[in-house]
Amino acid sequence: MEVLCFQHEVPSGLELALREFEEQFSYPLGEGESFHVSHGGGYLNFFRAMGQASLFVAMGREKVLGTLVGVRRPMRLADGQMISATYVCDLKVASGGLRGRVLLSLGRALEEVWRESGGGPGYGVVMQGTSQAPTAYTGRGLLPGFTNVADLVIFRVPVREVEALDEEVRVVDLAEAQRIFIELTVSGIVPIGGMPSSRSTMIPVPLVLGDPVRAYGVVEDTRLGKRLVVNGGREMKAAHLSHFAFRSAEEGSRLVRAALSEAERAGFPALFVCVPAARAHALQKCLADLEPTVAPATVYGHNIGSDGGAEWWVHSSEI
Repeated sequence: MEVLCFQHEVPSGLELALREFEEQFSYPLGEGESFHVSHGGGYLNFFRAMGQASLFVAMGREKVLGTLVGVRRPMRLADGQMISATYVCDLKVASGGLRGRVLLSLGRALEEVWRESGGGPGYGVVMQGTSQAPTAYTGRGLLPGFTNVADLVIFRVPVREVEALDEEVRVVDLAEAQRIFIELTVSGIVPIGGMPSSRSTMIPVPLVLGDPVRAYGVVEDTRLGKRLVVNGGREMKAAHLSHFAFRSAEEGSRLVRAALSEAERAGFPALFVCVPAARAHALQKCLADLEPTVAPATVYGHNIGSDGGAEWWVHSSEI
């Protein structure tokens, strides 16, 4: 067995093998529904849109046995400190007798690159219902130990009868995105940077509510680097409201409704939105007439404390 590392392009033959490998892993989304992920052609597009990505592929007898990705990116903590963190994601290991060995090899390969990049904090996001949490395969000599640091809720909001665009909502320049997002999440923990245009087939649309801004988000999609496929091979198309933050649930719901108009215009039947768990109930009440699907998720971190319960603002387009 060998572990290959890719930071640029993945050979076309391996792209096909990775696509077939991904089909065996399914994830929950709401009650009784599941999907598998397809990164398709350009496997690294999804991850490079977030930062400096390294894809590790464990191979044995010309078969893919496992994958793991580490993305080096900036992050702002609740106290305003800017750090470099490693986002650990896309762990998939084939079942069988080699599972433990594959996991160990992938973990050691990532840990080596992690150290070469300066070490420091790391985090990962796992949908609840996934078979193994990071606490089960980190620490004890395999990657730094991860612990549960925050809870998230992901909404999948269907496009129904879209209302007229809110008169207080306007489109802004994408260059303003990080500044506004940071201002609205000033006491939270947030990933910084990224290039939505690298993963989105639609031109990302940054929306703001009010002046001064009381809610903000970028309507985009991930179809250039990640697609969700439900049973029978049907793609579950949806846009994402990334960089989503708001002052109040009512204001957040108004921005979601405006984002649904943009999603419909781009041909998407639904919109994914991710919020800190503490804000989810209030937002869900404001969106009740749209009957959103609810899917909890958990943030696991290493050397990146919960900061006394600080909110994590994670983009649905990066999970």
